[in-house]
Amino acid sequence: MPGFDVRIVDDEGNEVERGSMGNIVLAMPLAPTGFRTLWQDEERFWKGYLKRFEGKWLDTGDSGWIDQQGYIHVMARSDDVLNVSAHRLSSGSIEQAIAAHPRVIEVCIVGVPDSLKGQLPFAFVALSGQGCADPAVPSELVVKEIQQLVRGQVGAIASLGGIIQGKGMIPKTRSGKMLRRVLKEMVENAIRGDFDKEVAVPSTIEDVSTLTVARARIREYFERAETETDGMVKARL
Repeated sequence: MPGFDVRIVDDEGNEVERGSMGNIVLAMPLAPTGFRTLWQDEERFWKGYLKRFEGKWLDTGDSGWIDQQGYIHVMARSDDVLNVSAHRLSSGSIEQAIAAHPRVIEVCIVGVPDSLKGQLPFAFVALSGQGCADPAVPSELVVKEIQQLVRGQVGAIASLGGIIQGKGMIPKTRSGKMLRRVLKEMVENAIRGDFDKEVAVPSTIEDVSTLTVARARIREYFERAETETDGMVKARL
């Protein structure tokens, strides 16, 4: 990118080694051709692009890495990246691994807080042949098969902290983008036992009924759940 100084930094704003994943930022000051404010809204520009790293870097909102040849690899939006035991994992890569399961027709990964690892990947999956009466917790066989796919394709560090199964529970925008933040907030509330707390929902949501389904599935899952020794949240049989 001629004229722009692109760097990769961690969440504290420290540069990382080449080949390591992190936040894609632009060094300040920007090139003369770069935009430096928003029309009549400098505060929004500061909060959206500069505040996170206190004005040292401009936050692009993307995550990726720079290889040894200097090429930039954009992997995901920063909101879609999980921080698990200081490892930055793309939710998309975990979803891709789970989607390889022959019964999985839809999957969404969110990061949930964990006192030991910082975050754990948590999956919402829709399975073929599944009915509305099926429980929110997958069978032990499905859980085992999905975990094996994740560990085999992404690594043991990406082992899931939980799986909720069901159809029609993944909210999306009208353009088809999954609303991870909505599900993430619902799960975080459920961990605290606050199942009915309202969450922020963008006006671009396509089908609001997915929120009702998701809330019910999450409640069912956590009301029956207990934490096993392997860190996997499973229903009490």
